Amino acid sequence: DAYPYANLPTPYSDKTDDQAFQRVIDYAAAHGALTFWSYPEARIPDITVTGSPARMASRPEPEILKRFDNYRGFEGIYGHNITITKPGNLWDDLLKDYLQNVRKTWPSVITGIDFQTFKPANGWYQLDHGITVLFAKEKSESAVMEALKAGRGYSSFQERPDRPINLEDFALRSNGNVAISGESLLAAPNVEFTARVDGPSEVKAQISVIRDGTLLEQVDAALPAMIKRSDTLNAGRHYYRLMVNSGATQILSNPIFCDVNQQ
Repeated sequence: DAYPYANLPTPYSDKTDDQAFQRVIDYAAAHGALTFWSYPEARIPDITVTGSPARMASRPEPEILKRFDNYRGFEGIYGHNITITKPGNLWDDLLKDYLQNVRKTWPSVITGIDFQTFKPANGWYQLDHGITVLFAKEKSESAVMEALKAGRGYSSFQERPDRPINLEDFALRSNGNVAISGESLLAAPNVEFTARVDGPSEVKAQISVIRDGTLLEQVDAALPAMIKRSDTLNAGRHYYRLMVNSGATQILSNPIFCDVNQQ
């Protein structure tokens, strides 16, 4: 709120100048790099910076995701309350804009953590609790970067890393073809959706299936849990995504896209 702090030369005309940020994103994309927004709903109260007279505050600004294009994604799971990934909210708006060719790219989700201390039972700061899972073709740097760019995977926070809950299957099938997170399927109107969530047998999870921003199905089931559904889709472009909640454990899949031809 105190911007620009002093009358110093700056490449930014004011704090609402979008072009400077878009130039960074476009420059990165042109040189083969990937850009992700740090948690856009971060809530940091007005606090004094240790050892300094300066004060710092951060308020949620999720609408910033609407103002930019060509970035690869954002932190969709983080240690604060998240609203934009709920069915029908901002993330779904962005995905539908992509389907309607309003946006060049669609934003995928990754998991964000903020290491501050080794204090026990503070999972959001622990490297083995916040995990982004990628379906890479091989265990190499180039394959990991390719999967990250494609959004082929899911973000997760594991309450008990020693007893993880995993998304073992998440696929869309039609005409003998199959697609997973981050991929697109050329489909007939009739499609088959499958998902499998694995974890400790006594654990229960809530599994939500979202299509085109609408909650299709929500089940509470003991693990391992399977979801299988056959849907008839209208001609056009669609997507499916999945959310899993079990205690503090969360899973948020990237979408599977499909293009349906009218037959």
